[in-house]
Amino acid sequence: MTKSLIMAAYNRGLTARNQIVESQGPQRCAAYKLREVARRVGDYIALLERYGEGARANDIPYILGPCAGYEAEQYFRDIPEWVAFDLGHDIVPLLDCLIGDGVQAPVIDDVKRIIVDRLPYIAECGDHASTELKNEWKTVHRYLGGRSAADEYLDACLQLLHEIIEMVSR
Repeated sequence: MTKSLIMAAYNRGLTARNQIVESQGPQRCAAYKLREVARRVGDYIALLERYGEGARANDIPYILGPCAGYEAEQYFRDIPEWVAFDLGHDIVPLLDCLIGDGVQAPVIDDVKRIIVDRLPYIAECGDHASTELKNEWKTVHRYLGGRSAADEYLDACLQLLHEIIEMVSR
């Protein structure tokens, strides 16, 4: 069985957060991290849409924000692992810290269950997106921003993040 690049990135995020906790102690409040990661994922989705629209019109944008249009292939291929790292670094290990934001323990337990249930699907989508972006760029770049595996992966991650944010905001 091939090792999941997405789960490896997720586990690197968990390890990195654990090192922070060991040196600095647990974070007291964490709700802002949920919004921060959701914003980043939303930004990635917008970049894919902008690039894909340009690719389909044979007019790739020169500037995409964090990279130039001609650098998009290299930049986009790392997005699935960056998002997985963020889930492992800034979401899952900080859930218990939501108590500092006034979130009740049963709600946090419900959020953890949802993540455990969805993580296998998200990892599978992420691995597919990563493979597609790394190995099939010439084909997939025109489908970005709508019908690619990267879109499915990022949409699944953003949907999960929005659901978590809604649950902890009640």
